[in-house]
Amino acid sequence: MFILDIPIDFDSTVFKDLGQQIKRIRLEKKIKQSELAAAIDVEKTNMSRIESGRTNPTLWTLLKISKALKVSVAELVDGITLLDGEASG
Repeated sequence: MFILDIPIDFDSTVFKDLGQQIKRIRLEKKIKQSELAAAIDVEKTNMSRIESGRTNPTLWTLLKISKALKVSVAELVDGITLLDGEASG
């Protein structure tokens, strides 16, 4: 059995890249951060943490964000990969 043991590294750019992608899409759709937060039923401060890359959003949260922004989860994570603990995109 193969187990991939990658610790969560908040110094990595993965979460920052994800947050920037979410923010970019939100701004393209002219949605305020507070409106997106309300749509997915989270506090605005939590939405801010997601967009700034200071948290690891759950799959459930990403699904809610994608539905609110009317994009696929794949579009939210497009170009974001783990390469030696770093992201590219």
